[in-house]
Amino acid sequence: MNHMQNIFGVPLFIKKFDCDEQDVKTKKQIKSINKKLYTLVKKLEKKEKNLKTQFSNLGGFHSKPLIKNKLAEEFVKFIQPTIYDNLKLFHFKNDVQVSFEEPWFTINNKGHENHMHTHSGTDFSIVFYVKAPKNCGDITFYQNSYINHGCFYFNFEMEAYHALNSTSWKVTPEESMMVMFPSYLQHSVKENLSDKERISFSLNIKLKEIK
Repeated sequence: MNHMQNIFGVPLFIKKFDCDEQDVKTKKQIKSINKKLYTLVKKLEKKEKNLKTQFSNLGGFHSKPLIKNKLAEEFVKFIQPTIYDNLKLFHFKNDVQVSFEEPWFTINNKGHENHMHTHSGTDFSIVFYVKAPKNCGDITFYQNSYINHGCFYFNFEMEAYHALNSTSWKVTPEESMMVMFPSYLQHSVKENLSDKERISFSLNIKLKEIK
């Protein structure tokens, strides 16, 4: 018997809140929140335009962290059930306390992108797409380079790419989509090739075991 086990999986959670499978109430909620987030980020872009804050962004706008913001708190409350459902899959023996860090906005206009980086010091990172036109830049995740160091077969030509033979994995953003991933995972945002802005709302979470 020849049996393969895929070990040490890296979780990547993706949820589209306004898809056909969602109930009418959820669709209305996310539509309302999305509209409010857009209004807020445009106000912040105008207010903070001279700060020239730069983190991983190459061009575009990166807001300051939103501290004690009611809309951010409303959004966190909305996504909490999804986050807790995701965390249940880890089968933690003890209860886990989830702490949400201050979120921020990113706007990438045409030609803007984000270089490869991680969100060190946290456990999971979340990005929600307020606006995501076609060709606005995929978020791309990368396998740790130390894992495949010296493995030549990763450079072979493949008939098809999947979780076993890929060193990177891209996700095409869509409006009202949330992506949750381990904060240690290297990621970047490809160049926005569209003529429209790409707007994301991001935050990190920390976990604490309660014994």
